[in-house]
Amino acid sequence: ALAVDGRPADVGLSTTGVAGPQPQGGQPVGTVYLGVAVGAGVHSVALELSGSRSQIRSATVAAALTEALATVLGLAGENPE
Repeated sequence: ALAVDGRPADVGLSTTGVAGPQPQGGQPVGTVYLGVAVGAGVHSVALELSGSRSQIRSATVAAALTEALATVLGLAGENPE
């Protein structure tokens, strides 16, 4: 569905969750899910983060980028340091 200059996207990345300040939909603050799609491979990651709303949002972005990079490099599920 997404393309740049007519070329389909190579990587898809999504985030959803509760950054706070209040729980939402029965989920506690800090509950975050990441979705990563590369080629035909798709996987999700559940996170339990803590901190302020801003800290949770920043940690979500960092985790999403780390997971996307790990997936592209074939390291998904490992802990790249």
